[in-house]
Amino acid sequence: RNERCVAQLPGKAQHVQEHAHRLRSIMFRRKSNYEADTDKNTNSADDLSRQLAVDLRKHVRKIEMNEPFSMPWNVMIESLMHVANIAMMEHRLPRESGDEDSTLWEGDELTVRFLLEEGKLNPCLRLMIEYKAAKERATQRLYEESAKECSLSDADAMRQRGVLFEQSLGVLLRCALLHVEAVQTTDLPLLMEHCSKILSAATALGARPFAFDKCQEQLVAFYLSAVAERMDAQQAGLDESRVVPLIQQYNLVPLVVSLLASYSEQLKKDGRLPPPPLPPPPL
Repeated sequence: RNERCVAQLPGKAQHVQEHAHRLRSIMFRRKSNYEADTDKNTNSADDLSRQLAVDLRKHVRKIEMNEPFSMPWNVMIESLMHVANIAMMEHRLPRESGDEDSTLWEGDELTVRFLLEEGKLNPCLRLMIEYKAAKERATQRLYEESAKECSLSDADAMRQRGVLFEQSLGVLLRCALLHVEAVQTTDLPLLMEHCSKILSAATALGARPFAFDKCQEQLVAFYLSAVAERMDAQQAGLDESRVVPLIQQYNLVPLVVSLLASYSEQLKKDGRLPPPPLPPPPL
């Protein structure tokens, strides 16, 4: 076939022959290397995948219990954005038939697996709780001082960093809770208390306009849905006796109904995972 192609292109025959010769030489060397030592026969795609996994784990390890609006907290947002972005892309990957029965460690979603392996899932939840509490207490002066400490232009720039933090971490938690292994690992009393506080504050506003764009007021309903779907002792090991008392204790059913009654139109548009945040600069 190559000879016929060369015959049809007399002006480029020598170039084609040289290219084919080089290609055969490369393939022969790869075959020889593989036969000599299979561990050295690694293609560029595998190398890239491994490097991306290494970089992802580095970003996951940077998720620490930093004080909201501090310099370390502000720097950590870049890693949170990166991890959330990867989690979103992994969530949207097409799944083959039967994948729904595979464990987290058998699938291709590295982000949630790394969160669990590095012990970062519950710290992520605590980070969110601390941020929401700090945001409620925050004053204009605090935003101004924090902006100056973090070399941001003004208080509004610091507020925007808070929005990015809440969106990225909130989406990351939602992606994680789609996996039964994450639900089993989560501090459920802490999660239920957090959901109750968020819902109580949101429903207290009545039906007034509210920015639901990937904020906790939008996402806690999905957190609760993910837990409810796993209340099957045989399938997930999450017994109802472990969850239902918490739902009753924190009055979650009336709060969810009230949220849906007040904000059904806004929430109707948010049935799918929101688009991922923009990626941060490289490390």
